[in-house]
Amino acid sequence: MQNGKTLKPKAKKLRDSLMTANKKWREEQEQSRVAKRTGPEKKKLQRMLENPAGESVATINGVLDVPYCPDNGSDVGIISTAMGETLCQLDETVQTTHLPIAWVGSAVGNLPVTEKETVELRVILSTAAGQVKLPGKQLFYVVDDNDELIVSKYALMSIGLDMYRLLEQAAVRQIHEDGDDIGDPGADEDIAFGVSVRGLRANDKQLDVEDMRAAENLYKMATTSANAADQAQAAAFKQLRGIVVDAAAKGVWRTKFRGTDLPANVKAMEIRLKVDACPNRCKPRKVNPLTGMFVEAFGKQLEQDQVIMQTAQAPIAAPSTRL
Repeated sequence: MQNGKTLKPKAKKLRDSLMTANKKWREEQEQSRVAKRTGPEKKKLQRMLENPAGESVATINGVLDVPYCPDNGSDVGIISTAMGETLCQLDETVQTTHLPIAWVGSAVGNLPVTEKETVELRVILSTAAGQVKLPGKQLFYVVDDNDELIVSKYALMSIGLDMYRLLEQAAVRQIHEDGDDIGDPGADEDIAFGVSVRGLRANDKQLDVEDMRAAENLYKMATTSANAADQAQAAAFKQLRGIVVDAAAKGVWRTKFRGTDLPANVKAMEIRLKVDACPNRCKPRKVNPLTGMFVEAFGKQLEQDQVIMQTAQAPIAAPSTRL
């Protein structure tokens, strides 16, 4: 019985087979560990640091839990033959692909490793904060002897974990000797949005020229499309020039984002519904393709300047600092 209900024969048989296969897997792993402790040391893939809190667990195809190691130095994912055989018993949909030519790689210490088969798996990594699901099916190479499921650097990058990018961000934050991101007002360095933007000041003059050129062209386009000979529009043209050109000279308009610009000092927007307001469904708003292209390009520029960053919760972008 399960939850007060009697299992059907087919479900009971499936449950018993899963429990038996898991028990057999654990017994084989324990025997393997004992044999390796008493027998001669074999060449195998190893992780250099042991987890003091115990082995991290990865769930494969929802039926098998195995220890895993995220390896940023590994170009390919690795699974042992024993894990693959047990997984095939638990999940009949798992199929291995035989390589026409054996793939030869290098393990720790330049030890040669030969793989002749591959398999595509769905993997969920367990962490102290919760589970992380790798997108889609990940390709793993099957090796004869390995204690852990090796998660490759490309699998880690698929969930936004780029070790080199993380190191770059750490280097930026550690520029300050005291470790904070406030900065010294008298220091020869500009701080905006909590990140260092050293070197941008040297390009300010060139950016100023580009801003003014763009503002002049924008004003020229506006006046050309209208009737410039109409004297009644002279006041409007003068006001337009003040908005476009004069504002650009004062740093209001930018053709390119600058890390040296200070955030706008404006109050938060408040939206209040009328008393008799009623919810109403409407069709999705259509976005101009040019507007979409601009927003996408501007988002990439902000990400490049580390004003926003990608996270697992927000795959598009999330603010890295308060704006």
